[in-house]
Amino acid sequence: MQPFLYRMRYAIRGLMNNGCFSKNSEKSEDFLFIVGCGRSGNTLLRRLLMENFDIYLPPETYVLPRQVNQYCFSAHLKWSEKVDAILSMLENHPEFETFGVESVSEFKASAKKWPVDRQSFLDLIEGLYKWLGEKNNVPSTWLGDKTPLNTLRLGLLHRGFPKSKFIFLERDPVDVVQSYLEAGLYQNAEDAADRWLRSLKSWRSFRKLKPGKDLLELRYEDLVADPVAALEKIGNQFCIPERNAERKFEPIALGDVGSRQHHSNVQNAPSTTSIGKGRTSISADNLRSVRKVLGSLPQGRGYRKI
Repeated sequence: MQPFLYRMRYAIRGLMNNGCFSKNSEKSEDFLFIVGCGRSGNTLLRRLLMENFDIYLPPETYVLPRQVNQYCFSAHLKWSEKVDAILSMLENHPEFETFGVESVSEFKASAKKWPVDRQSFLDLIEGLYKWLGEKNNVPSTWLGDKTPLNTLRLGLLHRGFPKSKFIFLERDPVDVVQSYLEAGLYQNAEDAADRWLRSLKSWRSFRKLKPGKDLLELRYEDLVADPVAALEKIGNQFCIPERNAERKFEPIALGDVGSRQHHSNVQNAPSTTSIGKGRTSISADNLRSVRKVLGSLPQGRGYRKI
């Protein structure tokens, strides 16, 4: 029981430690999250942003919410131990192979030597992302994260990055469900539709926590129909600087796009051919499952009746 009680003691202390991320919180003003249900054009938007703006977004991290939790529960650790604990979560994840580096040992060694005024969660994550951008030949002033699963943990992200910006990308749920099924990421339509629903509910709740100037809703259908207008809207709202022509972006820097089959279409130019594609190819049984989960909600979001 003693090890269990020991862990519980620091877990409770971490939950009560509201100030564990307050240090240097202003730094997250130049940090952008792309969120929304998967199969909604999130990776396409990531590519377009990196091509046109001075921003680096690494491949899907999957561990960022856990890193936020871990940092808050690690108040009793030395800074060097925090660096190891936080960064090892990413390095040990199966998807780390898509990040374009063999390890983060070099960055760890550097971060452990930082002065006290740089020893914060934000400094650590932003420093890591800047380092990854440089290693992938995408040095950038802005940073960001694009991991659809993070949509279900927006409160944690807000806690770790209190001044950051968010883009919620939304797509016709029938097209999303069919895309999930075709990619083999979900085995049944009901679960895929529930993922779309949970993502939307999480976003609606999250909007109450953030000022409107830090939030932007964008439709996949609008993005592919007029990507120039969509990017202009993003740039104007968040004041993200354009990428210097001398810093030419190469698609290889995307990492997971070239190595993951479900991202294969991202390298193509934006196209409207996928709009409504799911509605024409989904089976009647799967359509009924989607209707069962979502009811009339899609109509309230401006989509056609299911």
